[in-house]
Amino acid sequence: MLRVITEELADILGLPLSTIRKYNFYFAKIGVQFTKKQGKLAYTNDDVTIFYELKEVYARPEMNLEKAVITVAKKFNLVPFQLKNKPLA
Repeated sequence: MLRVITEELADILGLPLSTIRKYNFYFAKIGVQFTKKQGKLAYTNDDVTIFYELKEVYARPEMNLEKAVITVAKKFNLVPFQLKNKPLA
């Protein structure tokens, strides 16, 4: 299974490292945590797909980052039950 660190994820997606950290912050706000290995975040192939989807969804004009994160988390079944039933603001 592929494991990439945050810097590699940023390179794969063509995004600044600060953007990946911001995305992680918003995922953490809704209770989504990614795996740490030796004290660093280590992303799987599935995680890379999740971040790619977030990049695409967030690029839509009607999306802000919080809505985009919730949308992606719901699509990939990453969120607690309470959030699944919460309408997007």
